[in-house]
Amino acid sequence: MIGKVCRRGTDTRRLLGYLFTEGLAGERGLDSAHTDARVIAGYQPPGGLEPQRRPDGRADVTRLAALLDAPVRAGGVGKEAKATYHLAISAAPNDRVLSDAEWADIAELYVDRLGLAKRGDDDAVRWVAVRHADTHVHVVATLVRQDGRRVFPHHDFYRAREASLEVERRYGLTPTSPVDRTADPETTRAELRKHQGAVRAAAQASMSAPAGPDREVLRARVRAALAGSNGWEQFADGLRRSGVLVRERYSTRTPGELTATPSGSRAAAAVTGPGSRPSGSVAASSPRTCPCPSCAPAGTKTERPTEGTDPEPAARRATRPARPGSCPSWIGAGCG
Repeated sequence: MIGKVCRRGTDTRRLLGYLFTEGLAGERGLDSAHTDARVIAGYQPPGGLEPQRRPDGRADVTRLAALLDAPVRAGGVGKEAKATYHLAISAAPNDRVLSDAEWADIAELYVDRLGLAKRGDDDAVRWVAVRHADTHVHVVATLVRQDGRRVFPHHDFYRAREASLEVERRYGLTPTSPVDRTADPETTRAELRKHQGAVRAAAQASMSAPAGPDREVLRARVRAALAGSNGWEQFADGLRRSGVLVRERYSTRTPGELTATPSGSRAAAAVTGPGSRPSGSVAASSPRTCPCPSCAPAGTKTERPTEGTDPEPAARRATRPARPGSCPSWIGAGCG
């Protein structure tokens, strides 16, 4: 079970309109198929929250949006506050199909754990759970309580993860990892769309398509190079042979010594795949302090410099002083 906290918004009606739009994936701007959209839970019995249907069969969400936004308007909260809260709760594809009653209980557990609407709190925020597929539901809430106080969810990503673990235990669903905050950053939707665009462009040009999004391909190459290396030189050479550009970070105090912070916030090197755009840094592996096999996975981060640029000019590599091969001496910060 995955509870994804989505970006907060300003237009409750627009969000509800999307959730109640029915059709196949790709139709009417839908990312996935929507069928039989309905309210299954909320701050009051769902029967009183269900949108009316227009003559063409589409849902009219105007009244429902007005009900959810009423505390926001009464409190004088403007759009700059982004008071529309959106949570998507998804089960694994191989899990059994849950009933509306089970999904309603799951949604109530999430809003309780997130601090939006504790069970039995009649003055909590207004919220609804909308189901338009077998495998997931959406929770829409407004971040002003019915007693006028505003709500500022803290650590809601981690609280949603804790709620997911409880749901898995309660309903016997596919277990997921605990909240240890050590997982690799996931591929973003923007990166997936970029990859899909590259696949379409390659197909039109009759060229081979990239194996996956840049982040995933680069991460795989870093791990493959690490598995077959016995020191920094082998690791860096393996990366370069696979087409990865490497920029080493040297100590400003001790020339020729690779440097990294013990916390891993600054790694000993940065790597990038050719053709990547300058859009900041993403983790290629767990943030450790050193890229040697004894401290695997590598303390390496990926950056995206301008296309066609080599992060380390050949002249600098040629004049770089030699370094011993043992880990504590060539890492500088030591193995963490």
